[in-house]
Amino acid sequence: MENKLKIEISVSTIIKFFLILVGIILLYFVRNVILLLFIVLIIVAALDPFVTRANELWKIPRYATSLFLYLLLLALLILCVYILIPPFVMQMNELQNNFPSYISAATPYIQSLINHVTDWQKILTTVSQSIGSITGGVVDVTVRIFGGIASAVTILIISFYLLIERPEAEKYIVGLIPSKNRVFGIKIFEETSYKIGRWLRGQLSLCFIMGTLTAIIAGFAGIPYALVLGLIAFLLEVVPVVGVFIVGVLVVSSALYFGGWITALVVLAVFLGMHELESSVLIPKIMGKAVNLSPVTILIALLIGGTLAGISGAILSIPGVAALAVVFQEWRKVKQIESK
Repeated sequence: MENKLKIEISVSTIIKFFLILVGIILLYFVRNVILLLFIVLIIVAALDPFVTRANELWKIPRYATSLFLYLLLLALLILCVYILIPPFVMQMNELQNNFPSYISAATPYIQSLINHVTDWQKILTTVSQSIGSITGGVVDVTVRIFGGIASAVTILIISFYLLIERPEAEKYIVGLIPSKNRVFGIKIFEETSYKIGRWLRGQLSLCFIMGTLTAIIAGFAGIPYALVLGLIAFLLEVVPVVGVFIVGVLVVSSALYFGGWITALVVLAVFLGMHELESSVLIPKIMGKAVNLSPVTILIALLIGGTLAGISGAILSIPGVAALAVVFQEWRKVKQIESK
């Protein structure tokens, strides 16, 4: 006699399935809004400790500290744009113009590997023109970072409002969590906010320090494109292992071309010492356990984020994975407590 397997699906299960499906579709259509809100949360998480401490220690109103921080960041941005960008653009233009001659003067082995010099020249030309347009002003810089004036203004306004009203907003969000899961939800919210905020502050500090040191080393080595190398180091600092390797190859090979073997060996030794200082002193002191993710996890997150949402997705993938890691860790703790 043949056994038949009977599967029954209740109406409630079907409804839940379609509700989840509709939710996923809605999330897809509002993905840009979610990305915008995630940027807001990162900014608030990074700035809120300063606002809260000023309010608790010195009784300074939250709006006053928030406004001061915004004005300070705006002043720093203007300073970078009008002091650093013009010489950087000049170096990029010079590099773009001289790049074919550098390649032709290189060794035959390198020439055999690079068969499309014109493609590289086009890339450098595009980068140079893009960076040159940034000198149009602070507004244009903001447009390029956030994808438009409207998005930038929205991000700044919401971030400013949340910095001022964070205690009230936190109470409101906590009130929406069911009482049985409230402790769990508060713990996740606090841990996620702490980790993301510390990650952003630490990462920006490391990027600035390593980018500045790289530019200084390149300048002392007589490399004419020190600012370009410094910016590359600043941008690639977020990529573990691979970023350091790429910057090291660029700096040492440039030192070899412009200064010879002795200069290249000295630069290599200084560069290795700088990154030993970074890994043994700067990262433990600045980052601590801000993210506490393995380099492999970070690289995978960067690849997935970059594939899904380009550069912005790659940058935001690390705090996103850190947030998911906090949720998983707290959920596992709750399950262990419930099982006892």
